[in-house]
Amino acid sequence: MRSSPPRSAVLHVVTDPRRRGAQTFAYDLHRALRGRGVGSEIVALAPEGESGPECLP
Repeated sequence: MRSSPPRSAVLHVVTDPRRRGAQTFAYDLHRALRGRGVGSEIVALAPEGESGPECLP
């Protein structure tokens, strides 16, 4: 019996959650990968409490 290959998964790490060039690109890529069934998560290395409408979800 053949086992199925492991599913791919990607972790995107950005410096902070504010939407700027790299963060926007990472978030767009994250959404596109998930839309194709690839596991994808995005995290930000930001101080706790960073949030607002200009931040990544």
